[in-house]
Amino acid sequence: MCSLLPSSPATWAAVIAVTIASAHAAPQGAAGPGAPAPALDADAPWELTLEHALRLALADNLGLERARAEAEATRFDARSSWGAFDWTFAATTSYRDAEVEGATALAGGRVIETESADVAFDLTRPFSHGGRFEARFDKTQSETNNAFFNAPRLFEDNLRFTYIHPLLRGAGFEVASSQQLVSDLQAVRTLEAARGAEQTLVTDVANAYWDLVAALDQREVRRSALELGRNQLDIEEQRFAAGDGTEVDVLQAKTQIATRSEQLLQSENQVATAADALRALLLDDQDSPGWRRPLIPMTALPPVADPATTPTWEGAWQLAQDRRSELRQARQDVEAARVRLRRASADRLAGLDVTMSLGAGANDEVARISSRDTFQFDFPTWSVQLRYEVPLANTAAVNAEHAARERVRSALIAHSERELEVLADVRRAVREVEYRAAAVQASQESLDLALRQLEAERARFDAELSTTFRVLEFQQAWIEAASNARRARADYAKALSDLERAMGTAGESR
Repeated sequence: MCSLLPSSPATWAAVIAVTIASAHAAPQGAAGPGAPAPALDADAPWELTLEHALRLALADNLGLERARAEAEATRFDARSSWGAFDWTFAATTSYRDAEVEGATALAGGRVIETESADVAFDLTRPFSHGGRFEARFDKTQSETNNAFFNAPRLFEDNLRFTYIHPLLRGAGFEVASSQQLVSDLQAVRTLEAARGAEQTLVTDVANAYWDLVAALDQREVRRSALELGRNQLDIEEQRFAAGDGTEVDVLQAKTQIATRSEQLLQSENQVATAADALRALLLDDQDSPGWRRPLIPMTALPPVADPATTPTWEGAWQLAQDRRSELRQARQDVEAARVRLRRASADRLAGLDVTMSLGAGANDEVARISSRDTFQFDFPTWSVQLRYEVPLANTAAVNAEHAARERVRSALIAHSERELEVLADVRRAVREVEYRAAAVQASQESLDLALRQLEAERARFDAELSTTFRVLEFQQAWIEAASNARRARADYAKALSDLERAMGTAGESR
């Protein structure tokens, strides 16, 4: 965008106009949103579109990867919490060998020897509605020398099915599964946090990209300004050599060149800083060649849209209520607090549990026969039990419910706080877009006026009606106007990105 300016006074105005026009044109070779990502070369400049930058960041940004990993971990935690209602199988075996001295003649012997071995199998499952099922089968083999035992060797089998169901405390799906429901809500909340991190990253990348574009534009303006100063110095030296100028005019021109050289150095540093800020969002490897390659943005600054197309703050706020990650997270917090409150309220109830049991048992000197009689329910037993329990003071449950109720109120207040924050953010973002659009127009008008003033003052200088100092003043005014115009365009692009973030739609159209 920088061009060497001729020293001929008659062509100065034309050169300035070309410089300004080239500064507002799209970079040569600019790619659209659907353009393929350019390949990396260890030495070549890195020509980077905004779309490619966003794809790189969404794929490689370490902060986003961490947020996604946390969301996945919470999702698996939520799934694992439902394992509390899985079937559980247990097997137990034991062996016992005992000798007991007979205390009396009726003890069955002077020394009673008993040897037994048993095995038991348990199958249990708690249900998400609060009930619990238990099945147990055990088999025992025993041998003894007790003279009073009709069967010195005996096999005993027992089979029992039990179902326990709460009628008051602990009854119902939302109560019995409250911990699992809260885990599910936390998983959704963490997923929303990752979505919010992704939208923040999209906004940060877009802003960093436009900051780099603006820094490069500022550098080109400073280079053009330096060329203007050098051309003015050439003219002053020629006038001084011809006897029409003074040494003061030459010194003024040299002073201006020194100042503009310093400003160009500052711009070079700003370009390097902006480029590194963008690289930090895109690269996940400190050894990537992207750290050494010069970045060349290929996406042009967006044109100023028709003010009629800018959403009203009411419309943007309506969209943000549904899409903003912070509000979605706050709603999950409210629902989780309500689930905990329902559990705490249920814990205040008295315990009333019904237990139903069906079993069978048999014994025989032959193991097969005892097992057959047991599984055929030849000797069944069934029972029903009702158990009632109530704590007299119920201090823990009462205060736990009060605490849970206050946490619901706290979560609702936090949600309202988030709503006010998002509303203010949306209004500010809409207002910023409107202001930046007007600033672009105003800065362009200022640039046009500064150019006309510079051209007029240059004409007066050629007619020997002005001084070098005045020409340099008007040059500086044009330089500042050109700088402000380019900065305004970049700020408008950043305002558009920030509005998408405020509405909760950043990156979702890509």
